Amino acid sequence: MQRNRIAFFASLIMLSFVMIIWRDMFLFTKSAPVPKWSYFLPYPFILTSDIVFVCLLPVAFFPKSFRFKYASVLICVLLSPLIPVVTWMTTISYHPLVNGIYNYLFIILFHCFFPVFFIVLIRTIVDCIHKKCW
Repeated sequence: MQRNRIAFFASLIMLSFVMIIWRDMFLFTKSAPVPKWSYFLPYPFILTSDIVFVCLLPVAFFPKSFRFKYASVLICVLLSPLIPVVTWMTTISYHPLVNGIYNYLFIILFHCFFPVFFIVLIRTIVDCIHKKCW
């Protein structure tokens, strides 16, 4: 159980920290500044999805229990955008609650959906190969 908690909190802290540091890249904006090192990547326009994928690796691959790994990935994705969205809501004055809910859903659906889908798919394939289901 300790291994599950360490993996969950490591992913949650990493993903929240990244979303706080590069808040403008994750929130809905017309133009978001990207870091200089992102131009060395083959596709810098999917940088946020790459970051989310890397941050979710511990929570997806460290737990041993089948039920905990999928629930922990989902909870990590649902909790991590709260900190940057709430801090951003305190700085705006035009409908902060509506904009906060919109940005929260935007982060989950636009930046986190495909990385979560691929990481769950990869973990399921690894489990099937490990258990020799095929």
